[in-house]
Amino acid sequence: MSIGANLAVRSPRGIRHALGVCLLVILGASVSSHARQDLFAAFRAAQAPPPNPDAEKPFATGLLFDGHNVWAADTRHGSVAELSTGNGKVIAALQGGSAPTGLAFDGTNIWVTNHDDNSVTKLGANDRAIVGTYPVGIAPVAAASDGANIWVVNQGGDSVTKLRGADGVELGAYGVGGSPVADVFDGTNIWVVNRGSDSVTELRPSDGAVVNAYPVGSTPVAVAFDGTSLWIANSEGDSVTEMRPSDGAVLGTFELDGSPLAIISGGTNIWVAVHDHGIEELRPSDGAVVATYSAGGHATSIAFDGQVLWALNYDDGYVIRLSAANGKMLGVSGLLAAPGPAN
Repeated sequence: MSIGANLAVRSPRGIRHALGVCLLVILGASVSSHARQDLFAAFRAAQAPPPNPDAEKPFATGLLFDGHNVWAADTRHGSVAELSTGNGKVIAALQGGSAPTGLAFDGTNIWVTNHDDNSVTKLGANDRAIVGTYPVGIAPVAAASDGANIWVVNQGGDSVTKLRGADGVELGAYGVGGSPVADVFDGTNIWVVNRGSDSVTELRPSDGAVVNAYPVGSTPVAVAFDGTSLWIANSEGDSVTEMRPSDGAVLGTFELDGSPLAIISGGTNIWVAVHDHGIEELRPSDGAVVATYSAGGHATSIAFDGQVLWALNYDDGYVIRLSAANGKMLGVSGLLAAPGPAN
């Protein structure tokens, strides 16, 4: 099972450069832009006031649902927060490695890529205990599970490291395209998104051999698999590419209203976090945008728990919860709880 692959993760420096520091929040077409910002700020403050107004804001990137709760990576503070799906509150904030970015779930454990430590940390999803921390390549930013092994994307090394899920032993390291940033397992092969070479690389899990590499749109940053097709978010192309896994054929390229930063498959549709625009819902049959939901201007990760969409805004560390049925805002959660050591 692979959830970490849904994440659009890049190096913290790259995200800062690409997104800047402006936060635009849209709460309704009938409200002015300034009023929307004021409404969101008031709602956010009421729902999740920071414990210290002067505290440094989290630089948050990774988000995933493990079947019970939601996990978020706070890159700036080096912690990982577990949030309740019931009310969105932080259950625990665990101190991890330096600059945690990507998250993956193997069915039992949470795997966290530590960008600045060149390592990954394995956490027990039930007891939050650190099982181990394992060295990988340069600047790891994402990971995916194939059910037995963990495939870690090393953006700085243009490579993917294969770890045995049982004990974290390295089984191999394999070259891919330029500046890889995300990966996903489709049930047969591993697919790696190469931001620097506008391509995706298909790897054979048994030995890491490159099956093929396929061109996609401009600056791809995220990938999702819906059980039939691969969906690749092209950040500079303001588009999503649908690809057939069996032969890499492009089935369509669909325009968005801005730069996509994250993509997931959830329910019957595809969900895309679009910079300065919110979350756009795409119909898989034809790639049409069927709805747009407000989720903050800098949502870099999204997750789906079966009923609720979760959007993580990278610059202020707030997680917004939306009804997947109608886009209604259900709440806002902060990640500013003081992190403590894992059990």
